Amino acid sequence: MNTKDIFKGKRVNTPYGIGIIEVMPMNSESDTLMVELDRPTFEYFGQKAHKFVVVSFKQLSEVKYAPVPERLKDNPSFKYQAYHFIPAGLFSDFGIDDDFFAISKCITRDNILAIWNKHQGPDARFDWDVNDFFAQAGERTNDVFYCVETACFYVPGENELFMLKNECTKEWKNNE
Repeated sequence: MNTKDIFKGKRVNTPYGIGIIEVMPMNSESDTLMVELDRPTFEYFGQKAHKFVVVSFKQLSEVKYAPVPERLKDNPSFKYQAYHFIPAGLFSDFGIDDDFFAISKCITRDNILAIWNKHQGPDARFDWDVNDFFAQAGERTNDVFYCVETACFYVPGENELFMLKNECTKEWKNNE
């Protein structure tokens, strides 16, 4: 096995932005690999979006993440798709009423993670399965989950993983 294969799926910084290593070189002599960017880059003249870039290992650096909030440090994390999540609590911990209208005002689609059912749109990076998410979490008691890589809070829905808007996290952060 090529030792570079251990990097496949790892999030890295490139000169073009942050992304996930997708394709490793076919031969061990090659110094390049393909990275799927979180945000596509654009050519200045052709105005084409590039979702994948080819870079050398020398151009990569480790992604530095924001520190996990203190009150979540003892909670176990789990991996879903390429991201790590920590159970963060109930809607009431965030000052959100547990009804559809209140919740719907606090969530939004996250086009960076882009985790939703493939039938919800072709631009999903990862296919969403709410049952698989909770199976990875090992429990169904939390409404809100913190993502280590994005430092954002997420709410699992039937057809996608929604991001909790920043203004809806203030009460939770004030109680930190």
